[in-house]
Amino acid sequence: IKSQRMRCVGVVLVLSLFCVIVQDVGACFCNGSKNNRDKYCQASFGLKAYVKNETNSSRKGERVYWITTGVKRYPTLKGNFTNVDLTKVYTAFSGALCGVTLEPGKAYLLTGFFKHVISGKVLRINLCGWTQKWKTLSQNDTCFVTSGYLTECSQKG
Repeated sequence: IKSQRMRCVGVVLVLSLFCVIVQDVGACFCNGSKNNRDKYCQASFGLKAYVKNETNSSRKGERVYWITTGVKRYPTLKGNFTNVDLTKVYTAFSGALCGVTLEPGKAYLLTGFFKHVISGKVLRINLCGWTQKWKTLSQNDTCFVTSGYLTECSQKG
C-alpha cells in the first residue's frame, strides 16, 4: 500500500509539472507574424524612452521600469498622452507571459498600449510590440517612427 501511494504521488507530481510547463510555454501568443512597422501602426503609443532603473511592482507578476520620456531628447512619437503617467512603463515579469526585459542606462523605442487605472492611464509593453534599443534602429526605421508612420499606417488602415 505504501509503494502504491508513493507511485501515485509521483504520477501526480509529474503530471502537475507537465501542466505547468505546457501552460508556461503557451502563455505568450501574438496574433500573426507582423513586421515592426505593422506593430507600430497597431500600437496605442510609440515613444523614445531612457530607462533609468527597474523596480518590482506592487502587483504580483509585473516588472516596472522608471523612464524618462516626453522631453526634447526623448520624445513621445505616437499616441494621445493626456492623463498618462510618463515616468514608468509596465510589463509582465516573465518572457513566457510576453514580458520585456530592458537594460537600465539605455534608450529604447517602445510601443504598446495604454492601461486604464484609477489615476488615469499607464504605459504597458510586451513582446508583441516593437521594442528595440534606439541606437540600433536603421535610418529608415528612425524616419518611419518619427514621421513616416503618419502616411504609411493610414494606407494600411
